[in-house]
Amino acid sequence: MKNSFKLALATVALAALGTGARADLTINGEVGLPLNPTAQIPQQEGFRVQGNYYELGDIAGVDNKIYSITAAGRAGDMLEINGGVHRLDYFNEKDTGFSLGAKYLFTRETDPERVRLAVGAGLTDIGDVSSQRVYGVATKYLGRVTEGRAPITGHLGIRYDRFDID
Repeated sequence: MKNSFKLALATVALAALGTGARADLTINGEVGLPLNPTAQIPQQEGFRVQGNYYELGDIAGVDNKIYSITAAGRAGDMLEINGGVHRLDYFNEKDTGFSLGAKYLFTRETDPERVRLAVGAGLTDIGDVSSQRVYGVATKYLGRVTEGRAPITGHLGIRYDRFDID
């Protein structure tokens, strides 16, 4: 059973590598890369839902993990509302928490030649740890290296996080 799961996971990973790259959702729920948001939002009247599993590593002989389900939806023309429910397993304790955020896109995504600019903010509260974040990000479509290949998109941003531990 364990090998069947690994084989299925490897098949899905290989299939994903053969398709064009696009931003998914961050660990907190914003459209972006695994840790950092991008200046992209879901399509008009669209939303994205994603399940996450992050292995935080073995600390003092104990496996630490985060499981979550996150979502982002477009509200109006230029606004994204995002969030998620998270389960943290650490040091043989289990805590459930949430994240909530918003991102505003200053430039429309209809022109691939332009730089898209966005700002956002959010908060996450899981167990004894809460965090607040604000960020600004620019995203630029850089074209294709060769025909038939996935497009290249660059992101540049600044982010501030504040963590409070009880």
